Amino acid sequence: MQIIVWNALRIMVLQFTRSMLFVISLLIIASGEASSAQFAVRFSQSLNGSWEFVKVSELRYPPPQVAWREIDIPRCIFGINYERAWFRRTFKVPAHWRGKRIKIRFGGVKFNSIVYVNGRKVGGHFGGYEPFEVDVTTNIRFNEQNELLVGVHDWTGVFVGERVDFTKLRPGVEARSLPTDRVIAPIGGHYNWYGIWDDVTLIALPNIYIADVFVKPSVRKRMLVVDVTVRNESNAPAKVNLTASVLDGDSKVLTFDATPIAVKPNGEATITLRKRWAKPRLWSPHDPYLYWLDLKLEDVAQQLLDYHRVRFGFREIWTRGPHFYLNGVRIHLLAT
Repeated sequence: MQIIVWNALRIMVLQFTRSMLFVISLLIIASGEASSAQFAVRFSQSLNGSWEFVKVSELRYPPPQVAWREIDIPRCIFGINYERAWFRRTFKVPAHWRGKRIKIRFGGVKFNSIVYVNGRKVGGHFGGYEPFEVDVTTNIRFNEQNELLVGVHDWTGVFVGERVDFTKLRPGVEARSLPTDRVIAPIGGHYNWYGIWDDVTLIALPNIYIADVFVKPSVRKRMLVVDVTVRNESNAPAKVNLTASVLDGDSKVLTFDATPIAVKPNGEATITLRKRWAKPRLWSPHDPYLYWLDLKLEDVAQQLLDYHRVRFGFREIWTRGPHFYLNGVRIHLLAT
């Protein structure tokens, strides 16, 4: 009887703990989103969810009109023997996004993809594991249905040379042992699955925006280094000022000096911010503490152009001889 009561109590505690963790995570996300809402200059909309797909022998445009099946994205389909498939869905772009650069960002598509919007080819990506985006600013219709069409290959889409004969595959032998000097892009362990395996997001950016942020903490130097790339997608040169600060919750713990940046028309510029930080709280697997990095881009009249937030942990990993060190403490990495 005591064992039954104890197990029941343990289950109740676990369920309560999971519920509390879920609520706390929602509060953290909401806090970040609330801060971002103060500077609403970029927008996003998920394109995950209900799509359709159809398998084909070749990716010829336009795709067939029949035999489409429903599928929830992100998701992959199975195939290894020179299979191809089209994926499609429709979406609307809000009218208040006018004047922005409209892009579609793919977290990952396997393999050798091609993207169409409203019947026009807008890009694609050869590999299967790298995120990429396509600019659809001139192809979309506001407040109307737009069609997004993505063509994909199975892993043979990254093959070169003569066609591989998979009929020679014997029981117990992996298919990836057959192609020799054929594969020219990473295929991974799950090479026999292909499709849109990561998030798809519709985004709206200002014409001048923060395109990339690379946070590089140094525990040994007690220094925070940040590489920031600013992109100008207008036809005029731009002079802007970048400000950045680190937040711990709602409190600023580190502030970088404002940095002027000149960006050529349809070009980009990368600058490096550096600031000493005497006592940051270090990230580790046992204490995965995170900070926010807030970045603002303003024109010479101090008009806000872009705002971007990045979460990061202050940690550094290095090697000494055959050993790995995290924040100065020797660690053992499994399977290394």
